[in-house]
Amino acid sequence: MRGRCVQNILMYGTDTLSLAVLSRLHRLGYDLLSVTKPKSPVHNYCKHHGIPVDMFDKSVLPFGRKKSDFAGYLGIVASFGHMIPGRVIRSMELGFVNIHPSLLPKYQVS
Repeated sequence: MRGRCVQNILMYGTDTLSLAVLSRLHRLGYDLLSVTKPKSPVHNYCKHHGIPVDMFDKSVLPFGRKKSDFAGYLGIVASFGHMIPGRVIRSMELGFVNIHPSLLPKYQVS
């Protein structure tokens, strides 16, 4: 995987944190698919900017696709609030990244 450029991203998120991540990836020109909840900030952004968006359903792969359709995809989750099924995580050829802001390093004990 070393030296391989990421072009396709499947993004899971709903709130303003995930919107910040999604909008930055969009401005950088990545090909995006988004999974979110109805009427969330992410859903509204995707509809406004023409980014394909699907509603979360843990029983199926996003967009009604099969595992092989996600070859070359990186999965990103930021502030989503649901467990993403293992079969979805395993379907991302380039893996999955969890973006999780935290104050914990501030309180880290040496």
